[in-house]
Amino acid sequence: MILGEDRHPGDGLPSGDDALGVSEPPRADESPQSGDRSDARLCARVGCGAVATHTLTADYTDRLMAVGPLSPERTPPALDLCERHSEALTPPEGWQLMRHDPSRE
Repeated sequence: MILGEDRHPGDGLPSGDDALGVSEPPRADESPQSGDRSDARLCARVGCGAVATHTLTADYTDRLMAVGPLSPERTPPALDLCERHSEALTPPEGWQLMRHDPSRE
């Protein structure tokens, strides 16, 4: 589970199907354009399989999560997320979420 995602405020536990480890299959609009998935970076959410469009990083000292455009290279411990999971991301209690969207600048 991604930090703070799919949680009820204050309870610290995953909700719904995620509590059981069940996730939805990828939607047709989130699949790679080509049939070759070997070069595609996929969403880090277990069972998602959609093409990643954003990268999530966390600063544990400052309790700050940052999500922005997909980084040029894989950079552990950063997580790559699809559009759907990036938009659904919420920080845990006491954390801040900073979104960087260059298209809005």
